[in-house]
Amino acid sequence: MEQDPDDEPASVLLERIRVERASASKAGRTRKPRTAKAQFAKTQPAEADAEPEPAEKQPAAPATKIDPDRPLPPPPGNGPRESLDLNL
Repeated sequence: MEQDPDDEPASVLLERIRVERASASKAGRTRKPRTAKAQFAKTQPAEADAEPEPAEKQPAAPATKIDPDRPLPPPPGNGPRESLDLNL
């Protein structure tokens, strides 16, 4: 794609930006650079700052009782057992 002859060259635009930034910094109109922590805090919810509870303070998961005599259910999606060809 050809450049429009009415557009200014990129080098002229970049030089104009450099001059504007230099004059802004001399006039004291520049922002302080953000720290990584400040940028991260803006993107994360407030709960992310909270420390997780230590393992000894968290409640234990309830014990699951397993009946060894109870057969396991068939896996889902395999269809009736008769349709399976198990003659290997």
